[in-house]
Amino acid sequence: GVVVEIGSANVRIGFSGESTPRHILSSPFTACFPCPYDEGQHSPSFNIMDEKQWLDKLGPFFEDVFINKLLIKSTKSRRVIILEQMITPTAFRVAVARTLFETLSIASVLFVPGTSVSALLVSGKRHGLVIDIGRAEARSEASLDGHYIPQTYQSVACGYENAVRVFQRITSIPELQNSAANTKAFSDAKSVFESVTYQLGGVPLERATIDSDKKDKIFQCLLPSTGKLVNVSHSSVLLAWDNIFDSENENSLTCLLLTCLKSCPIDLRKTVASNILVIGGMASIPGLSQRLNSELLLAVSSNSTFRELRDGVVNESNLAMCQCPFARCSASWIGASILGTMELSAERWMHQSTWEKVSKSGGGSSVSSLSRLVHDWLSLAN
Repeated sequence: GVVVEIGSANVRIGFSGESTPRHILSSPFTACFPCPYDEGQHSPSFNIMDEKQWLDKLGPFFEDVFINKLLIKSTKSRRVIILEQMITPTAFRVAVARTLFETLSIASVLFVPGTSVSALLVSGKRHGLVIDIGRAEARSEASLDGHYIPQTYQSVACGYENAVRVFQRITSIPELQNSAANTKAFSDAKSVFESVTYQLGGVPLERATIDSDKKDKIFQCLLPSTGKLVNVSHSSVLLAWDNIFDSENENSLTCLLLTCLKSCPIDLRKTVASNILVIGGMASIPGLSQRLNSELLLAVSSNSTFRELRDGVVNESNLAMCQCPFARCSASWIGASILGTMELSAERWMHQSTWEKVSKSGGGSSVSSLSRLVHDWLSLAN
C-alpha cells in the first residue's frame, strides 16, 4: 500500500511496511492554508476552497506522486492510506477520495485522522497522548486501545516559528525585529535562534533567571542575508523558550497538553498521562521532552486551572514521556506505515465499488451526498 501524510508544511510519501518515507516534499497546499493560525489569532483561519478548486490541485499532485515519485505504473490494485489533520476541510477530503478513485482508479483508501493512533504504534503503546509540534502550530489528542478520543483534540499557535517570533520581540538587534513571515529579518532570526539553541545543547531545561548584577552571556552569530556578525544575548533565547512553556500563556505547549488531559473522561486521564509521546519537527530538538515534563509538574502546582490534575494524574509517579525509536519528525508516517501492514477489517477501508455506488446514487457531484463515506472527524465529538 501507499502511505501519504499531508501536513501544512510537508507531504511524506512512501510504502507501507517501510521504516522511512521515500520522499518528503514541500506541501503544494501551503498556499491554500498557509497557517492554521494567522499572527495574533487564537483560532484556526483557513482559506475556504470548494471541491472543484481542490480537484484542480490534487489531480496533478497525486499523478506526480504515483507516477514520477513512487514509479507506480498501474494504480488499480493499490491501497492508499491518507494521514491527515483532524481539522482538514471536508471538501478537501472528498476531493482526495474522488481523485484517487476516479482519476487513478485505486482499489481502496483509508483515511486516518490526527496523529495519535498511528504515532503511538511507533512507541509500542495502545493508549496515550500525542503532542505534535510543527512549523506553525502544535496539536494534541489522546487515544485509547487504538481508537482516538475526538473530544480531546486541541490545537494552538505554538510551533517553532512562534518561538522565533517571540525571540524577535525580545531581542535588541534591529536587523532581526521584523516579525513578518518570509522576510530576510525572519529568516535571519530563525537561523540565529536555532544556532544559539544548539550551542546551548538544545532546549534549556530550566527557566531563565535574570540577575542584573550578573553579566549576560553573549553569542556571536552570522546573519545569512548580509554576512554580518551580531551579538546575541543568552537571556533573549532563554526567555523565548520560557514563553513556549509558560502555563500562564494559553497558547503554550504546557497549556495545550494539560487542556487535552482535562478534556479526557476522568477515568482515562491517568492512563493516557502515563504515555505521552512528543512528535513533529520541533520535537527533534534535544531536551524538549524533558523540559515539557518538568513544566507540566510545575503547572499543576502553580496554576489553579489545572490543579485538579495534580492528584493521581500529573505527578512524578504517573507522568511519563514515551521513548520514540524512530525520527520524531516522521513518527506519524511510520505509524501509518505499520498500520498498512496490519489486518484491518474491511469496514475501515473505503472501496472503489462502494464509492461508485454512493456517488452514482447521490448524483456524484455533491459533497454532502458523499459525507456518509468521508467523515468530518471533529463532528464525531459532538
